Amino acid sequence: MVGDRNHFSHRLLAMGFQVRGAVVTIALLTGATGLLALPLRRLGWTGALIHLIGLALLFGVIAALEWVGRHNRE
Repeated sequence: MVGDRNHFSHRLLAMGFQVRGAVVTIALLTGATGLLALPLRRLGWTGALIHLIGLALLFGVIAALEWVGRHNRE
């Protein structure tokens, strides 16, 4: 295996984030994902669908950050 600088944190740094900002961003995204998962067992279909939409939006933010980070490196 060979390491590279293609990890999400490296892309955030390439976008201009400071190390602390990158760590906080990743922690917030991880926390938000975990919080969205907690009530899923107790929700009905409507609540689960709303949570699924929220999770999709969160992953959309991650994908946008990845895309911007990839294009900033090129």
